[in-house]
Amino acid sequence: MADQRKRHKESDVQATPTQEQENRKKQKKFETNLEEDSDTLEREKQQERKYLQKLKKQKKKIAELRNLLKEKTEIIKKLEKKTDVPEISLKEKETPNKECVFECKDASLKKNPQTILVKGFNCSFPRDEIKSALRKHFSSCGPVTAIFIPFHCKTGRPMGYAFINMGQEAEKALKLNRSCLEGQILSVSMAIKSEEYGGYRDLHGCERCHKAHMKRVIERFHNSFGFRPPSDVRKSLFPRKSAARGIANIHG
Repeated sequence: MADQRKRHKESDVQATPTQEQENRKKQKKFETNLEEDSDTLEREKQQERKYLQKLKKQKKKIAELRNLLKEKTEIIKKLEKKTDVPEISLKEKETPNKECVFECKDASLKKNPQTILVKGFNCSFPRDEIKSALRKHFSSCGPVTAIFIPFHCKTGRPMGYAFINMGQEAEKALKLNRSCLEGQILSVSMAIKSEEYGGYRDLHGCERCHKAHMKRVIERFHNSFGFRPPSDVRKSLFPRKSAARGIANIHG
């Protein structure tokens, strides 16, 4: 019996170092797992904090947008309640500011056999800029007395041609045919030989065109004869026509 007890003790003594190693390994594994779990927990907490911060910012933006919407709805309601203010249509606003082609100062340009017709210039620029460019271009041939660029009343866009008076220097101006102005090739000819000399083709006029045209016709009539005819004679000479379409082909 004593021998058996000694053997058991010896085996216990021999087994203890291996158990300690295993216990140490287990403890290391447990510690590493603990560290990994703590890292993952910290990451999750950080993500949760970021998500909460974004949520707060979004809630603030939503609240600001709601306040703005309430303010705008209140303003709209106040404006709708003010029904006493008379409504002004866009046509009423725009028509007084529009310029009539026959009311234009340049429309009084006296056409004569020496008037030249110019085509081919760029119509996208304002009429004042086109006039100054044409004056500068043709002043090399002689003094330019008057320039008139017919335009559409509704848009103010030029019709694509201009009348220029140069006195006795028209023949010199004809030499500028096929000349270049700001990248555009000009067509220069005598106006009296063209269709545009008798009237404005494809004119989109306005309601004031008829009256303005009749005034100019009567003024030219008075200046040519030197007397003012009575009203009944004027009515018979100048019967009322529809509008710009009726007068476009009789303008001289």
